[in-house]
Amino acid sequence: MNVFGWYLLCLSVLTSASNFIFYGDAYFIQ
Repeated sequence: MNVFGWYLLCLSVLTSASNFIFYGDAYFIQ
């Protein structure tokens, strides 16, 4: 895998992790 592929992979992992944290906080607030 090239560097651009690794960049996209890390970016997707970070966005999914941040979305999981965001929805988890919203769920606990309710």
